[in-house]
Amino acid sequence: MHSDGIQQERNVVLLANFVKLYVLLKQSRLRLRSVKMAAAGQLGTILT
Repeated sequence: MHSDGIQQERNVVLLANFVKLYVLLKQSRLRLRSVKMAAAGQLGTILT
């Protein structure tokens, strides 16, 4: 029973880390997209 509790805690920690990574990835992807869009917008204004 005790080892089950430890295993559960480990799973919770793993899950929390996974969620953190996922959120970071989503944020950086959104940031990249906005940077790309900004760069494309600047290029567009330069070209036109």
